[in-house]
Amino acid sequence: MNPADAVAGMPLLHFLAWSGFVGGLAGVGAWAGITRLARARMIENVPTAKVRSAPQGYVELVGTAEALPGTPVIAPLSGAPCAWYRYTIQARAQKSWNIVDKGVSDGVFVLRDDTGDCLIDPDRAQVTTIRHRVWYGNSEWPEAGSGERWGTRPDNWHRKLNRLTGIQVENDFGIGGRYRYAEEVILAGDPLYAVGRFHTLDAQYHAAGRAEIAADYLRRWKRHPDVMKQFDRDGDGQVDPQEWQAARRMAEQQAATESAELAAAGPVHTLVKPGDRRPLLIANLDQFDLVKRYRLQGWAGVGLFFVAGAITVFMVSTRLLG
Repeated sequence: MNPADAVAGMPLLHFLAWSGFVGGLAGVGAWAGITRLARARMIENVPTAKVRSAPQGYVELVGTAEALPGTPVIAPLSGAPCAWYRYTIQARAQKSWNIVDKGVSDGVFVLRDDTGDCLIDPDRAQVTTIRHRVWYGNSEWPEAGSGERWGTRPDNWHRKLNRLTGIQVENDFGIGGRYRYAEEVILAGDPLYAVGRFHTLDAQYHAAGRAEIAADYLRRWKRHPDVMKQFDRDGDGQVDPQEWQAARRMAEQQAATESAELAAAGPVHTLVKPGDRRPLLIANLDQFDLVKRYRLQGWAGVGLFFVAGAITVFMVSTRLLG
């Protein structure tokens, strides 16, 4: 039976299901092609800047990832110290895998170049990392440090394929493991590429924010009756307008002290997601590798659109004309 006869003789529900599925693939391909190719062009068009001299606005920074000093960021599954992580735990079902737990780091980390440091806030960022691992076990959470050490794997064809296309090939197919663990990280010392809204918090910014700091103190005090008692000078259980003015003066004094401390620390550079539809992109890939990856994904999407679209047109036209 040739394809045209198969389509013409297909039950209506089967035809609708298959044509809808293939048409959906065409839509996914079109969306992927447009967005990935547009992103590759955007990366090429955004100017690269140095941290010290970067203009305020949407910029591209290139440097090295570093964790903030203090309490280290620990990847939950492998136990490795890192700058950023994302993980998923899945349990084996009869014919699929069900998500048991997942999470992503939202802590600020540092991009460092030869002119200074910039704080990266990964909230709502689109993060691409070549450090992606999948392994299996029989407990819901892997034993601490049970995953292969990050940074020790050779640059084999699996990693080269992932670097170029984003496709992750599993070495272990889960034989004997009831749970599947997936973890992605950016390690301190990794090359780091980022595009986002650059904003410098300088002395002028801190001075302008003094009123908001004072208001924040007042909001927090109002939520705690024990704190408000210190302003109730006459002990009647109420903070009258005159006593409230004393609270405002204390909040303003504390805000002035905090602003002065922040200003004395020098300007703080930050990179965050813009308020518009432009993305915050973070990757431990070289800029050119990232552009090649987006282009390959984009053209693959275009190819999927044309192939799936042609099949959809063939199915619908055969059915209508047959």
